[in-house]
This record gives sequence, C-alpha cells and structure tokens, in this order.
Amino acid sequence: MTASPAAPPSLAGLIYRMREPVDDILEEIRALAAAEGARLGGVVQRRHPRPGGGRNALIAREINGAWEIPILQFRGGGARGCKLDPHAITEIAARLEAGIDARTDLLIINRFGRAEAESQGLRGVFERAAALEIPLLVAVREDYRQPWQAFHGGMGTELPLDRAAVVGWWRAVARTGPRSEARAG
Repeated sequence: MTASPAAPPSLAGLIYRMREPVDDILEEIRALAAAEGARLGGVVQRRHPRPGGGRNALIAREINGAWEIPILQFRGGGARGCKLDPHAITEIAARLEAGIDARTDLLIINRFGRAEAESQGLRGVFERAAALEIPLLVAVREDYRQPWQAFHGGMGTELPLDRAAVVGWWRAVARTGPRSEARAG
C-alpha cells in the first residue's frame, strides 16, 4: 500500500511588499484555475481612472465579473492617503459569503489587510472558506504577515510572490486537498 501525499494547507497567504505585482499573479492563477474547470469565487481589485483626473478609484471586482464595487471613500482632491469605505466592504463580504458554497473549488481574495487583522473586513469570508474546506488564496502584504499567522494558527501557509510556487500550491490542493474528490466526480 502506498501512502498518498499529504495535502498542503488549504489556506495560503501570498506574501508581497508594497508595489509588487501581486494582482498580476492573482489574475494568472484565476485564469489558470478557470481554464482547468475550477469553480471560482472571490474578489480582486483594480484601479479605475476618475472622470476629470485625480486619484484613481479602487474597484473590487467579483472574480467572475458578476459585479464591481468602489471600495475607497472619495475625500476630496487634496486628501492624502486612502480610506476604505466600510459600507462597501460590508456589502462585498455579504455578497461573497452568499456566493460561496461547498461546490467552490478555489476562493481568491485580493487582500488580507488592516481590517482583517482587526477581525473585520472580509474575515468572515475567510472563516467560511475554512469551515467549508475551500482552498483560499489571499494576498498578504508583508506588514500583515503576523496577523495572518495569528488568524490561521498554523493551519495555513505562506507563499512567496512567485508564479511557480502559487501554481504548485494550487495544483497540490486541487489534486490532494479535501475538495479533490468533488472535483473528480
């Protein structure tokens, strides 16, 4: 009798530094998993030019393109820094929680950040994914590495900002994880 390979952790934090192209890798993995027939859930972000110029708007887009929601509060032309709109984040969380179920093969979330570190934001979505044993790939900026580790409590993993590492994790989870039988059937 041969031993089956151990399943990798289904919660994976893609560790990145400010201004590194983490969204590009998330998009590549989304496209790869979709091409392989995976049922996807989640949200990614993109910048969108504001009419009349000024700072770009930041838009959260459902991974399959079903909806888009602006996530920053507009604080005027002279404002510095960004301010997440808590109402938008609450709406995104509600939509994601309603949209994921036991048939979801991979959940991709654009960020684990300050709100999640403070047990807010999309944290409930992460918890639902863990409860349903849905593989979760989330971008985690280096600054939030410790809160990410505290959240997963050793039940997750950290991936470098490297396409091959992320593809390797996805393929291992798809092949050996708790959802592999559902995908095969």
